[in-house]
Amino acid sequence: THVLLDYQSRTSVNLAKVLLKHYWKKEVVFIDGGIDFREQIKGNTAGVVIGDRALE
Repeated sequence: THVLLDYQSRTSVNLAKVLLKHYWKKEVVFIDGGIDFREQIKGNTAGVVIGDRALE
């Protein structure tokens, strides 16, 4: 499983990393997302999306 990370919030990205590893005990590959990274979120690829873009 891959998780694309929003480039606009380091705090939320770090929280997601801690929760996935220590709380949910998931081994995932984190990928820094670019400007249009939301288009790549599908199938086994998840994403951390922050702010208004998460509600679009």
